[in-house]
Amino acid sequence: MTSAKTKKFAPWQGRTVVMVGLLAVVIIMNLVGLQYVVQSQSASDVEFDYTYTWHVQGNKGSYYGYSEDFAANGNYKISHGGSIASVTTRVSWTLKELYYGTVTSTTTGTDQPSFTYSLDDGQYISNTDQDHDTTGQHVWFHVPGGFSGLTIARTGLSSWSVLDDTFFIAGETTAWAGHIMPVKGFCLTATGSYLRNDAYGHYWAIYEDMYWFTQDGHLIMEIYKERDGITVDQARDSPTFTLESYLYVTRATYARQADVPVLLLAYWLPYLGILLLVFPAYNTARWGAKTIKVGDKLFKLHHSVPPDLVFKIDSPYAPLVQSYLLRSRASGGFTVSVVDNAGTIHGIGIIDPDEDFGTFFGTKEMLLPMMKYAGVNQAFCDAYPPGLQKIEEYDVLRIDNVQDVANSYDAGLIKPLDGIYLEPVMRMVAYEDHGKPDAKLARWVGAALKTDIAFVATAPAGSEWVTTCIAGIRDKRLLPQTVAGEVIMGVGFATPSGNAAWLYGLYVHPAFRNTGIGKALVMARLAALKEMGVEYAITEIAGWNGPAKRIYARFDTEPAGKIYFVGKKMPKVKVRRH
Repeated sequence: MTSAKTKKFAPWQGRTVVMVGLLAVVIIMNLVGLQYVVQSQSASDVEFDYTYTWHVQGNKGSYYGYSEDFAANGNYKISHGGSIASVTTRVSWTLKELYYGTVTSTTTGTDQPSFTYSLDDGQYISNTDQDHDTTGQHVWFHVPGGFSGLTIARTGLSSWSVLDDTFFIAGETTAWAGHIMPVKGFCLTATGSYLRNDAYGHYWAIYEDMYWFTQDGHLIMEIYKERDGITVDQARDSPTFTLESYLYVTRATYARQADVPVLLLAYWLPYLGILLLVFPAYNTARWGAKTIKVGDKLFKLHHSVPPDLVFKIDSPYAPLVQSYLLRSRASGGFTVSVVDNAGTIHGIGIIDPDEDFGTFFGTKEMLLPMMKYAGVNQAFCDAYPPGLQKIEEYDVLRIDNVQDVANSYDAGLIKPLDGIYLEPVMRMVAYEDHGKPDAKLARWVGAALKTDIAFVATAPAGSEWVTTCIAGIRDKRLLPQTVAGEVIMGVGFATPSGNAAWLYGLYVHPAFRNTGIGKALVMARLAALKEMGVEYAITEIAGWNGPAKRIYARFDTEPAGKIYFVGKKMPKVKVRRH
């Protein structure tokens, strides 16, 4: 229960962080995949960009240890003139040769072929973009007329030729463009073998080639795979080398249709499934009951408090534990408990949300196991455990005569904290603890009002005595908070719990110290607690806090013990229990 800045994700946030991270990955992948379906604009009748890669992997013989990577980025602009399409291109490419993973040769280049083809039948007319004669062959990126319904109904054929090969029209299927975006397209497939006799050598090759086109006949992607060997059988079973290539249209002026059901099934359904599984699984793994041994007795650590709430905790704070639990639930915190076989609670830890520490009650032998189980590195506790550094020590004081204390105070200066005072009080608390007016660091103020009582000290901003008090402040950042013509001088909180209460969070702006504001805030809280039937109150004061000690000394306080702030190392910012 503190107001220090969080230095790490709290343990109960871990699964949330994982799921948010996965959600970000899913969203990023979907956004990246949009390039494969979003329709662009161009001055040309048709324009598209593509990426093309191939990878040769040597496996045996003279190709053992050899590999080859080719990558190209191409742009095709197509202008229609009657039944003839004129194409201008620009293709930049890089070829890398590698031996045992080390690049031994890199070649780059840019090609800009231009050619024409028929919009009636898709055949090349003049020139080509290939390294062989394409006379009478169909272009590889366009099927004129497209695929309206079944291609068989349009052409009377179940096949279509692309370049020098004949492809079987497999119908409409889903292709994974760029490996990340499911796109609906008409698939053309070709398989076969041929005798290679080129720069790669004299080998038999078996291959599989697959194209996907839109319904209008425009290219979506191509996947080509080849296995090469001395014989056809060797190429199939134990190839000398393999070749794989992938071509994806990354930008186009024509429409490409995402397969939304597949997209949902591939990305979002698994995410939802993981979401539904991770949280219960995480809770089971992270927060399952654990056995600890204290002395010669065995206890169970639980991520909860047994419903019967049978306590056996030797602490001046024991009567307040149930109220602390209510405060924790109201603020979104969580608890851990040490329970014996009979269900009796011997230790309890209360951890606020977004914090790296908590408040723990129990024997000093129980503290370290509770801290480790809760995932915190620092703790407030009323027993100083071995093995941890004592960061700060507090005197616990008890006021026994709450019903008898004469609680007279100026109700014009001291009033219940609510409404317009909440925000400036949060800024004052944050500045008091951290030296900067960051209300986020004191958001516990708003949470505390759900279960606790609080009083604020205010005065007219223009009154003479207020002007006198703040006259010596040169740094405007150190001026007290103001709201609706009133200056905020201080605040104090209290947690009631049956006939007991805890006084905490007494803040007085330095300009108004030694003016009776601190005493008045104590008296106002005691007066409210008296009306609630509270018989005694406890508070804790740091050893260095002389002004607070003098304030409470006026109420006949009695020592009730110690409370320590301990941890593995010193915190970087001030830590205050709240």
